[in-house]
Amino acid sequence: MTVVRGFEGNVGGALPVSWGAAVLQQAGKLINSASGHVSSIADLDELTSQGFASPTPDMALPAGVPTMGLQVVAIDTTAKYGELLRVDTGKAGGLVAHAQNKGHHYYVFDSDRSRRRYCHHRIDALLKRLLYAEPEVPTTDREFLLDVGLALDPSHPAVHAVRCHYADGDYAVQIARAAVEPDSEREFESLLDALTTVGDEYAISYEGGVAAGGGLDVDVASRTLHNLRTLHEQSASKLVTHFSFLETKVPAPRFREMKAASAILVFRADIEERTLGEKLSRVLELRLLESLLRGQQPEWLPRTEQLFAAVLAVTHPSPETKVRHRRGNAEYEQVQLPSGDADDIDVEVEEIAVFGVQTGIMNHASQIEATIFPARVLTVSATDDGEGEVPSGARLLPRTDDVLFRPTTFTVERRVNAKRRERFFLKGLEWLSTGESEVVRAIPSSIVKGAFLVDVEIVVERPDQERLKVGEDYYDGLQHRQLEASKKLVLWWSEQCKRLELTFAQKNQGRWLPPAKLPRITALNRVLVALHRLGGEAHQSLVVAKVNEIFDVNVRINNTRREVLRNPEKIEFDEGDEPVLRLTSIGRAYAHVWSALGILPE
Repeated sequence: MTVVRGFEGNVGGALPVSWGAAVLQQAGKLINSASGHVSSIADLDELTSQGFASPTPDMALPAGVPTMGLQVVAIDTTAKYGELLRVDTGKAGGLVAHAQNKGHHYYVFDSDRSRRRYCHHRIDALLKRLLYAEPEVPTTDREFLLDVGLALDPSHPAVHAVRCHYADGDYAVQIARAAVEPDSEREFESLLDALTTVGDEYAISYEGGVAAGGGLDVDVASRTLHNLRTLHEQSASKLVTHFSFLETKVPAPRFREMKAASAILVFRADIEERTLGEKLSRVLELRLLESLLRGQQPEWLPRTEQLFAAVLAVTHPSPETKVRHRRGNAEYEQVQLPSGDADDIDVEVEEIAVFGVQTGIMNHASQIEATIFPARVLTVSATDDGEGEVPSGARLLPRTDDVLFRPTTFTVERRVNAKRRERFFLKGLEWLSTGESEVVRAIPSSIVKGAFLVDVEIVVERPDQERLKVGEDYYDGLQHRQLEASKKLVLWWSEQCKRLELTFAQKNQGRWLPPAKLPRITALNRVLVALHRLGGEAHQSLVVAKVNEIFDVNVRINNTRREVLRNPEKIEFDEGDEPVLRLTSIGRAYAHVWSALGILPE
């Protein structure tokens, strides 16, 4: 058995965090996990006394975990801001062992990359505390937080940019530029530029065309602001994903003024009595808008149809209109359209967390097969999350034979391009262990094949080894490493999803993503939608007329009556002198979903 007994580093200094290569005890020898070097000193206390290592509580490694590359992080949770450094042991990717002793927590990560991912998550927490604190963090605490951030990652671009913002003079900038790694230089410079120019206004000027004679018509101004709002909706979440230390809700750009008798829209980020974090998020979005209007779209921002259309509308409101923009007091410059093949544009990009089981591992663990519904199997990369990173939790796949057929939450990014090609990228996976629970925020639709219900919360619990629980319903007979058992689990889950989708639809909760291949609506669902538009109850002749109006068809009363009689669970039929059709609760749910998908004729 291999045991982690310490690490190459020191505990007890001025900062509450330290890290280094693990010191392993294996077959009576002390081994450095980074170099593989076997120490000539076999006693850890002697190694510690000579300043080569710090002891930790003994932490046994699970079978099958490679020892090379292990890294240990030690934190003092009793220190000021120490709580910001704690690890959620159920969520941390690459965590293979952990222990605590006298206020100190020790975490063993499987690689430098996993340790760096932890460090970056903690740096995000430190920066959020610093940037969004009200009142502002005192100067000594600010310096302490930045020092802790650099102890976690000495080359972190955001920590260096914030440090430079508070520093007096150019020396700090020179030091930061020397410390930041080459592939992070652009991010450092953009953050430093944003922090040092928060007070600069950003202006978009319209001349001629829709602005001829001075000013803008109200309808043109309204459309322009609407499209700027669309740009915000398309980019805000991705801005937070890229600059992960920002708070999750980026405020919309502040429209400062429209100068009299002109068509100049002026935006500003430096709003009084707002936190530095909010100001920074606002100015970063204005810089993003500036880049888009220069025809320069960042690689981390998905190229969606809505984004492209909004940029086009803002930059080219009419053929005769000249549109220019500028930052601060710089000269106005002509706007440009982004280049690229329109067919490559992702018209839909959504990150969803779904439940299922891993039913395959392929190509030397570079791909996995995730079954999330009886007829819905996703094949996704386990080495590339769509941005060149290894998905969270996927690093252990090649190192254990106990990954298949386990209840799992998969976080995936779903992309649909202009050709309606659907792609999925795995962002992370979490196995549901005994005594734990997970929140599932998306489920495949049982009503419309290929669609997803999102923006919901479904708690899946595993109270013991052999059972799952959703609400008051249980699944018994959960077994590892058995394909047939996993098939039964997926069938049970699909029944839960069908029940829950009807409930959410009846309560008007959640949001539905349309399938990649837009389906043809059936005769029954046309009736349901028509009745829905008529308030849920109407004379059959009115329903037939509404079906023909909405869907541009020519159906007859007899055809409609046949669909009604075949589906009494969805439509009630009062036959008499005035035959009336009425939606049942299930019928209302089906009609709500089809209407919510946004794929019906207006």
